[in-house]
Amino acid sequence: MIVTLSAMLAGLAAGVFMAAVGMPLTTAMGAGGGTLAFTYGAGMTAVSYIRKQSN
Repeated sequence: MIVTLSAMLAGLAAGVFMAAVGMPLTTAMGAGGGTLAFTYGAGMTAVSYIRKQSN
């Protein structure tokens, strides 16, 4: 749950930042979506690795 929420927050922050800087909205939305996907994937990989090490 923490990974999902932090990924959503990072994606939203990246999209809003890119839009505030002056990027076109569709590009900013794409950057936010890419950030969300990367952050979620990296976070779930880290969680999986940590759980594997605990066993």
